Amino acid sequence: MDLIFLHGGAASGKLTTARELASRVGYPVFHNHLVVDLLTTVFTFGSEPFVRLREQMWMSVFADAARAGTSLIFTFAPESTVPPGFPGRVRKTVDDAGGRVCFVRLLVSEAEQERICAARRRTGWGPRLIVTEDSGTKVEKKAQHLTEHNYEQVDKCDANSFWLLKPT
Repeated sequence: MDLIFLHGGAASGKLTTARELASRVGYPVFHNHLVVDLLTTVFTFGSEPFVRLREQMWMSVFADAARAGTSLIFTFAPESTVPPGFPGRVRKTVDDAGGRVCFVRLLVSEAEQERICAARRRTGWGPRLIVTEDSGTKVEKKAQHLTEHNYEQVDKCDANSFWLLKPT
């Protein structure tokens, strides 16, 4: 089992990349917003039950997929409500169940992020827009992902040029 763990900031192309990759390798896409959107119907984003259940759901899917030999592609946007050490816990969970993880960080310039957000108005998946009041005028600001996980390249993971990365 291979877990391709695509991560990057808002509007970095995670879901687009995951869908294109899925069409080439045949792995299902496990988009992180599926769990987030489910849980926010009941719990406030960032609340203790939300954070706990979100990670439990992610980890259960990873472990069961590894045990079943089902490879998958996961999209993830690092942000402040994800407890530190998440990538390491993912690796341990998958390794312990007989699989392997390929962490792939997608980088995009701030100008490109702004272009993508403006072009799509982000009506589907993607970074949420926060509407705030500024001197009586509504101003849209993209949500900031406060926690970035830094990785270093270790070696090639497979013939498709994914990179196996480890936390620095």
